[in-house]
Amino acid sequence: MPDVIRGEDNADAATKEIPQPSTQTPFAASLDARALGGRTIAVLDNFDGNNPDVDRIKFEAEKTLHNAGAHAIHVSLPKIFENLWSVVRGPVWLAEFRPQFDAYLASLPPGQPKDMGAFMSSLGALTDNGTKLINRDRYKAL
Repeated sequence: MPDVIRGEDNADAATKEIPQPSTQTPFAASLDARALGGRTIAVLDNFDGNNPDVDRIKFEAEKTLHNAGAHAIHVSLPKIFENLWSVVRGPVWLAEFRPQFDAYLASLPPGQPKDMGAFMSSLGALTDNGTKLINRDRYKAL
């Protein structure tokens, strides 16, 4: 994933003045293989069980950390932190994600959804209104 998202984005001013890594070298190859040795990494367990694919990826990531010499400790946050949508994520969604996503969609070539409403119509048609091939909670959040 870092190989795909790294680098300057002409549409994102936040990336303009940051030194850019070489795109010739895969991101993983630039990491120090010994950097995690002896480190302790917290693994958040509050959200396990909602999506088998995400659970599998988390398990594989933890195994990778272990193989790199890190020790994982499992952490469960108090229940209040599991439902921060209205307090934290909701305002961020309204203030940042939605307008930026609409701007991105508007820049797509013809035949693509041009705003969130059109995107949701397309997504609904592809996923039987969020019941297939997508995390149901993610669909509801969108």
